[in-house]
Amino acid sequence: MRGERHLDRYHALIRGSALRLWDPSWPELVYPHASAIDTPLPKPKVVVEAALAYAPAWVDMPKGSGHVPSQEWPAESLEEWHERHGLLSP
Repeated sequence: MRGERHLDRYHALIRGSALRLWDPSWPELVYPHASAIDTPLPKPKVVVEAALAYAPAWVDMPKGSGHVPSQEWPAESLEEWHERHGLLSP
């Protein structure tokens, strides 16, 4: 195949699928991969479009009811946002 010499394959060091993401830059945070969530999630009433100041000009941002634009990352964490909206699991 043309260009195949420029391709490489990477394999996880663990057997099976990774269920979460952790980064030493933020040791207090652990994020599940979306593919690890096997239950239906509620549709959010509000979607925050974050860090729009860094979006390329050609990106079409959703507008209107239910969309809150934010030029920077909100000060509120994802956990705080979910707690405020009553969406944290017990």
